[in-house]
Amino acid sequence: ALARTGSVPNALHNNCSGKHAGFLCTCVHSGIAHRGYVKAGHAQQEMVRDAMQSVTEAAHDVDHCATDGCSIPTYAVPLKSFALGFA
Repeated sequence: ALARTGSVPNALHNNCSGKHAGFLCTCVHSGIAHRGYVKAGHAQQEMVRDAMQSVTEAAHDVDHCATDGCSIPTYAVPLKSFALGFA
C-alpha cells in the first residue's frame, strides 16, 4: 500500500509499534505512569515478567535479561518453557 501511494514508511510502520502501543495502553488502563516503561524495573515490565515467569516456569531475572532491538527487556528462556507457556 505504501509503494502504491508513494508514501514513505515511518516509525508507525515498524513491527514493534504494536508492542509499544500495547505497553502504553496497559499503563493507561492500569493507572501506571508510562514514563520509563521500557526499563526492566518499571511496574509494567514487572507485570509482564511475572506473567511470563508464571506461565513458562522459567527464571526471568537479571542473569537472563537483555534488551531487544526495540528497547524492551527480553529474557533467555528454554524452548521447552515457551512450549509450556503456550500449552
